[in-house]
Amino acid sequence: MQKCAVAATGAALALGLTACGGDGDARDPRAALTAAGQKVAEQNSYKTEQLTKDADGEKRDEHAFSRKPDLASTKSWGPGHGTEASIEMVSTEKTVFNRSPRRSGERWLRIDREGPLPGKKFPGPREAQGELPNWLAALGASKGVTEVGEETVRGKPATHFKGTVVLDELEDDKGDALRDSLRDTHENFVLPRRVSGFHQVDIDIWIGRDGLPLKGRESGKGSKGASDTTEEYTDYGVDPKIQVPSVKDSTDIGDLPTGEPDEEDTTG
Repeated sequence: MQKCAVAATGAALALGLTACGGDGDARDPRAALTAAGQKVAEQNSYKTEQLTKDADGEKRDEHAFSRKPDLASTKSWGPGHGTEASIEMVSTEKTVFNRSPRRSGERWLRIDREGPLPGKKFPGPREAQGELPNWLAALGASKGVTEVGEETVRGKPATHFKGTVVLDELEDDKGDALRDSLRDTHENFVLPRRVSGFHQVDIDIWIGRDGLPLKGRESGKGSKGASDTTEEYTDYGVDPKIQVPSVKDSTDIGDLPTGEPDEEDTTG
């Protein structure tokens, strides 16, 4: 995504375009979105509040991450859990800490990324960025993306972009928008939606005057029913102050009687 975003940023500059400024100047939505994608990729950190509504109910997540140092944290509130987080996760470059307060209280389960579960993909900074990188890449490559107009998000002016992303068209696009990011887009955006029976989704993104997104939304209807996910973004470049659990407050997964964790304890 970063490579294609750089190319799009160059195109935007050449045409005198900006992601969100201009006071009525004509803007190319695709260039504006890929320019925003590049600007997001340059941020060392940001926080995401995510709300998903689907056939299973409502799920809320709070994500924070930093690229350097390589840290991420997630708190999840699943359906029926009320105000108590159902899953908490902290990850470093080498270790994932996970706990389910209702099941394990204050104690963390410690998992070495290179340890006894080879091949298992654990969440990290990429996942803690929320859907924003996926949405910017997918909507920026959509043929039908349009600029809706100027709106307000949390009291801040923002430009609203929207479009329908057709999965087949997204993967058929061999132009600059996807050439260098096709594999990442397929793995993180297209494949999960195909699994849920989606053929297309609607995406909205609101970009602030500084060129950084303030809000995003994806909605659609798949074989498992309708789904709606909204994210809000804050604290770009601000140290998220992620606290890594100490070894004494955790149990290594290899020390568990079975050597294999409960699914809830590792993936949320």
